[in-house]
This record gives sequence, C-alpha cells and structure tokens, in this order.
Amino acid sequence: MEKVLVRPNPTREKTLDIMPTIVSAIYRYGFKVFIGEQFKEQLAASLGEKATFCTEEAGLDQCDFALV
Repeated sequence: MEKVLVRPNPTREKTLDIMPTIVSAIYRYGFKVFIGEQFKEQLAASLGEKATFCTEEAGLDQCDFALV
C-alpha cells in the first residue's frame, strides 16, 4: 500500500472544510493517508480511520508522496 502525506494550508479559506472529500478520494485509490498531527483536533472526527495523524517529519520519513 502506497503512503501519502497530505498537508492542508489552513490559511486558505475552506481548505480544512474540503479535506474529508480529498482524503476520501485518495483513500479510495488505495493510499494510506497521513496528516500532520497539528490538524488532528480539526479533522479527526470527519476523517475517521481514513487518515493517520503524525508529525510531518515522521510522515515524510515513511511516505512515498507528499501532497501540499
């Protein structure tokens, strides 16, 4: 299973609002999705088990791709 680190830009309007849609699409293609732990409070409930929260450094170390 390919792993991808997704980093939203929280300064852009509605970026965090559309993250569940983006993560669901990536997850559907068989990727394991990682997101920086600083977004856990805002996104954990809406993403459920589709994403793993970790430090960005750890995500970069273990992921095949980084989407910014």
